[in-house]
Amino acid sequence: MQNTSRQTKNYTLVQTDTRLELHQPNSGPIYIDFLAGRLAYRRKHSNGKHQALARAVGIKGRYRPQIIDATAGLGRDAFMLACLGCPIVLIERHPIIAALLADGLQRLYADHEASQGINMQLLNGDASEQLINATKQTPTDVIYLDPMFPSRQKSALVKKEMQLLHTLAGSEPSDVTELLTLSRQLAQKRVVVKRPKSADYLAKAKPTTSIKTASYRFDLYIN
Repeated sequence: MQNTSRQTKNYTLVQTDTRLELHQPNSGPIYIDFLAGRLAYRRKHSNGKHQALARAVGIKGRYRPQIIDATAGLGRDAFMLACLGCPIVLIERHPIIAALLADGLQRLYADHEASQGINMQLLNGDASEQLINATKQTPTDVIYLDPMFPSRQKSALVKKEMQLLHTLAGSEPSDVTELLTLSRQLAQKRVVVKRPKSADYLAKAKPTTSIKTASYRFDLYIN
């Protein structure tokens, strides 16, 4: 079976025998794999109920909120929450990133053992429009927003992936104020915004409270 590819600007989407990859000049391929590497480790050792992300979305005891990740990106945080038992809808506006996500999810669900208990659904399109449609169908406890920012992690892979996201989708949605306002209207319980630890509040809107880690924080807007 031969690889198939599609060129977009300086990037090429390549369908190999096993997965969809995004190739760029002078660099290795980027793809999403929930079955290997760090994501697989997190899935197998998903006992972090007291981690900052879990606390931020309100996981407590047996309670698992229904979540929408409106800025899904490469899906890492969404996958961590799904591994903890939260049903989650991912919204990704950029079609190339959404295609990589869809491929990663398809391969995840093809492995019935690995995907046991995982409930992730992907939507591609404008975040505001998809938020309105999704919350009409299913009341949503938590809306999660992670406007992209430069990663402080030192690994070459992380830097390459973050550079890709910034190149394709921009550093932050231009309608971020509208998106936060809409999210606060639609979330049944809270909106969670991931920010660099020293960054301004998103859209300069002061949160109800914040949960801080060494390099970033979660701002909570509680209804």
